Amino acid sequence: MVGLCAAQPYYSYSIGFPLKCQDNKSLFLNASINLSRALTARFEDATGVLGVIELNNSISSAAVYNRSSVNHSQVNLESANSSEHYQISTETGGSDRETGCYEKHLTASRGYISSAFEHNTCEWPFGVYVCGSTFCISESTEG
Repeated sequence: MVGLCAAQPYYSYSIGFPLKCQDNKSLFLNASINLSRALTARFEDATGVLGVIELNNSISSAAVYNRSSVNHSQVNLESANSSEHYQISTETGGSDRETGCYEKHLTASRGYISSAFEHNTCEWPFGVYVCGSTFCISESTEG
């Protein structure tokens, strides 16, 4: 039976949200959010460590908005950009987890995805796989 012996999560984030009203004629908003997460899990059986799976993902976004304080429907400037990067690395025996077996990168501008890249060569050892933002064990290997 394979068991999860260690999972080490790491989170990092920053939020910037300055708000300015310039000469009582316009409202100016400038916001940014950066979030990253890393999770490493080691799997073992009675003989020792069998493998390692690492998840790394990050999101970076920024938005600028300026409108009239007098006429609220008059928008002077609006802009928003974001990017997301998600990578999974596995190590089973001699395989190298530096390169990553799954990678997804998205960028968006003004609410629309402007580029997307996805590459997947992962092999899921011992019935352990990534499901969403955590690890799962297939039913056939439990018990």
